[in-house]
Parts: sequence; C-alpha cells; structure tokens
Amino acid sequence: MKKTFLTFLFNLIIYGLPLYLIISISVYYYQYYLNNTPKINIGRTVGCVKGRTTGRGPHSDIVEFTFKGKIYKAETSLDCEYGEKFIVEFEKGNPKINRVNQDEPVFLKKEKTNFTIGIVNNYNPNYFRRISFIYFVDGKKYEQSYKPVEDSKIKYPNLKEGKKYKVRYWEENPQRSIILLDKPDSSYIEYN
Repeated sequence: MKKTFLTFLFNLIIYGLPLYLIISISVYYYQYYLNNTPKINIGRTVGCVKGRTTGRGPHSDIVEFTFKGKIYKAETSLDCEYGEKFIVEFEKGNPKINRVNQDEPVFLKKEKTNFTIGIVNNYNPNYFRRISFIYFVDGKKYEQSYKPVEDSKIKYPNLKEGKKYKVRYWEENPQRSIILLDKPDSSYIEYN
C-alpha cells in the first residue's frame, strides 16, 4: 500500500507537474498574445452561435462570423443559446485565428428587446470568471450566465451575489439576455 502511494506520488510529480506547467504557460501565452497584439491587425465583428461540437468530452458552441464575404468559425466554452451573438476578435490576415469575447454578448439594432430586473445569484470574478443571474419575463423564470469583463472587480466594485440590476432581453426569446452591471436597481423583488 505504501509503495503504491509512493509510486503514485512520484508519477504525479514527474509527469503531472510538467504537464500542468505546460498547459498553464500555453494558456497564459495565448491570452498574452491576444491582449498584446497591435490592434491595427485585429478585426472586430459580431458572431452568432450556430451550433455545437459533438463527440466525447467537453463540447464547445460554434460561433460563425463573416469577414470579406467568407464565413469563419470560432468556438466558445459557454453554454449558449442558439442565435446568441457575441463580439469576435480575429486577425485580419488570418481570420481562423480568432477569439469569441464571451464577456461581450450583444443584440443587433434590428432585434426587438425589452427590460426587466434580475438578481445576481452567482458571481466569480477570479480565474474561472462567471456571472449568473435570474429574472422573470411574463411570469416565467429565466437564468443566464456568461463571463463578466476581466476587470469587473474594479469596474463594478459593488457587484456581488444578491444585488439587482437591469436586464435587457430579446422579446423573441427572453433566454437571450444581458445583465447591465452599470444599471443597479434598488427596488424590492422577491425570487422564489
């Protein structure tokens, strides 16, 4: 038993630690590269969720965007609504190198939207950034989640679970929504 544990510990240190470091450095480099690439070579457009990868393991939602008349695909790790739209950044010279800005969901001007009040029920501004909120439209409860902006702790210092904010939703499908963190609401709402 002791020998098995020592073998496991040895393998964890010899194989696991270097693998963890390689993955961490790769993720850091990728984020650094995208954040520090001169913006003159970066294009920004709206992408639309059109599908989901299949197969074993974790899935990704597929976001399609158009550049110079050609359709490109990007992937996001969020569980998105079909038709949801996000800002996509890409290299103009090679649009296959792209990133879905999961913290920038958007509505098109032609999409009819309305407002309600929502309450933040989960907020994690750290490494695995995530914000979840609930809201009601015509008596039906909805829940939505996505990544908050990277500097949300600084930009919205009073943001915390249990606080109420204005929520903008698409009238055709109220599940598509954006919480407006710059528009807190002080009215009393009881959620059950």
